[in-house]
Amino acid sequence: MASSERITVIAFGFDLHPFLSCEDQGGLFRRELGMKDGTGLVGIVGRLFPIKNHRLFLDAAARVAAREPDCRFVIVGDGILRAELEQASRDLRLADKVVFTGWRRDLPRIYADLDVLVVSSDNEGTPVSAIEAMAARCPVVATRVGGIPDLIADEETGFLVPPRNAERLAAAVIHLLREPDVAHRVGQAARAVARERFSVERLIDDTEDLYEQLLAEKGIIVGERDAATQRDARIRRPAAPASPQARPEQHLQ
Repeated sequence: MASSERITVIAFGFDLHPFLSCEDQGGLFRRELGMKDGTGLVGIVGRLFPIKNHRLFLDAAARVAAREPDCRFVIVGDGILRAELEQASRDLRLADKVVFTGWRRDLPRIYADLDVLVVSSDNEGTPVSAIEAMAARCPVVATRVGGIPDLIADEETGFLVPPRNAERLAAAVIHLLREPDVAHRVGQAARAVARERFSVERLIDDTEDLYEQLLAEKGIIVGERDAATQRDARIRRPAAPASPQARPEQHLQ
């Protein structure tokens, strides 16, 4: 096993530009759903798989709907639990309030219209949906599991709740729905963090820095002019084509 001194951690990096500029798509998804402006819209994005605990999302949705009857909910993604979750929505009398969209490739348009994104997982590494929502300035309510607390500062860049606790999850969602100033503040702070920590530009810079450090240790020095030329070429490189989360196969994380 390698010693800690020989290990460098480089965080995820994504093409966040479609999410950082998604405001111009505001209203499109709501019109698709036939929703009025101002109606609360709460969503979850990811594969329908046990560890994601979509049943917790539905249990919380039932509590939110009891106190905010006009609110609607969307489940974006697909997977082995879809039929079971559709039945659960009927059992909870949410069938007219929950939309199962299946896989979607237009996630910036969806995040632009969500009031809250929920991550209800029993465990997570670094959830891509949360990063995308943060970049889109959409407040996130997530379970305090795995790597999520490293991503979200509670009540600053999102809200963290205990796992498998539908009442606490619902309460955090309702708080954001009823306090638009809080939602705006949290969304703005979250966008700044996502841009700083998870952009593809930061990933490239960190990777270049690591390679230059390793080369320097071997006595190979990259000149400042060469490094600047490489960086300028990188910046002019065309942006990546699509969000990783927008491709169905990438949901299998």
